Amino acid sequence: MSAHAVERLTQVLAETEGEGGRDADRLRDQPHAVVQVVGNAEGGLGLCGRPMGSLDPSHHMTAPHRETIARLPTDELPSGTVIDPVCGMTVDLNTTALTLEVDGTLHGFCNSQCRRIFTNEHGAPLNA
Repeated sequence: MSAHAVERLTQVLAETEGEGGRDADRLRDQPHAVVQVVGNAEGGLGLCGRPMGSLDPSHHMTAPHRETIARLPTDELPSGTVIDPVCGMTVDLNTTALTLEVDGTLHGFCNSQCRRIFTNEHGAPLNA
């Protein structure tokens, strides 16, 4: 039901945009409108004309910054501290259980969503 509702509401908004002389396709290309289907948690939020899962907002917000995050200097970080490769937050490896080793590098994450996004993008096993 969510997919249909998000698609239909986005279409109605796009038609309104077109009638107002604006680019109707922008609603599907960029997050100019958010549609929330109340009462349906997973897939109950829509962006760019389709329903989103719980990871999608974090993934969408952090994606443009990932290359910059990967190049952040780490030599001045306190010992036992790393930078979350998804959002750029500083993570203390002594106090987090949210870590993952990929290709010999230990990554630390500020929350489970950042860890899941990284795992999905790098094909790493979540139980590692």
